[in-house]
Amino acid sequence: DSRKQEAYNEFIKKEADIVYFILDSEIGGVTEEEFNTAYSSFSSRRRPKICVFSKKSDKDNDEIKKVREKITLIGQYYNEYTDSNDLKSRIEKSLHFFINRALHPKNSIRSTLQKFILAAIAVAAGHGTYCRQRCHFENGVPHPKE
Repeated sequence: DSRKQEAYNEFIKKEADIVYFILDSEIGGVTEEEFNTAYSSFSSRRRPKICVFSKKSDKDNDEIKKVREKITLIGQYYNEYTDSNDLKSRIEKSLHFFINRALHPKNSIRSTLQKFILAAIAVAAGHGTYCRQRCHFENGVPHPKE
């Protein structure tokens, strides 16, 4: 449903502190749209932070090369993983890093920690489809379905 995608893109632009993208051999149209939304928002507002995880074996894929180049240009986070265990470990480490930064007393992140974690998990858990399948939206913010 295009209204859900629009709401999700608005959430990325206006609410998310961080978004995760997990790329596996190709980049679908929705993932590309979500990435471009996050990239554009970061370029103009310095938010959300962007983490991209790509399979090491896909490093020569032209689509993934373009994403890697764009991420490098804006100083965001690009990681290569070898398998699902390596991916899980890398995501856990990066989430710990960002959560510790969000909880730092001198940090001025305006979103709540709950929104921060929801945005990160929603995108990281299923190439963006996790949230559309397992979340509902209230005022443009994803919440887990019961």
